Amino acid sequence: MKYELEIKDGHAVTDEELKDFMALVLSDNQVAHIGLDDRIRGCHHLAFLRKGKVTVAVGAIKNNPAYRDELISKSGTELAPERYLGEVGYLHTSSDYRRRNCAELVLKGLLEKAGGKSLFSTVQGKNAASQGLLAKCGFGRSGSQWKSEQKDDTVCLYLYSP
Repeated sequence: MKYELEIKDGHAVTDEELKDFMALVLSDNQVAHIGLDDRIRGCHHLAFLRKGKVTVAVGAIKNNPAYRDELISKSGTELAPERYLGEVGYLHTSSDYRRRNCAELVLKGLLEKAGGKSLFSTVQGKNAASQGLLAKCGFGRSGSQWKSEQKDDTVCLYLYSP
């Protein structure tokens, strides 16, 4: 059975899709639960990778100007809204489907949906798999790293310019 990738606007997500998206995002305790449903609905684009009726991976292009400003301050990197559409994030794959290129399919779909606009992403310093995926898809590390608020780790900023 093949994978099917669907990308839709955040405000167009159904309640069932929101539930599936949140379940994957919250599965590894890196994202704050409070207000997550509203943050997801506020995304520019949401990606759902499905195998049959099962959602196996998700991702998004976030739309969060306040967080963008925080990243500018922490990383020392300019992220002008007229240049950068938003942050690639909420990229999560079900544990049963890891190491099968699912995250890469989601990320490449989001890059295509961005329509030639630049994007940014943040990754935990110890998350070599995500850093490798971003590099493989054309992102480059930028600015200073900073202490993570969720884990005993640092956070790194990555930029993508088509």
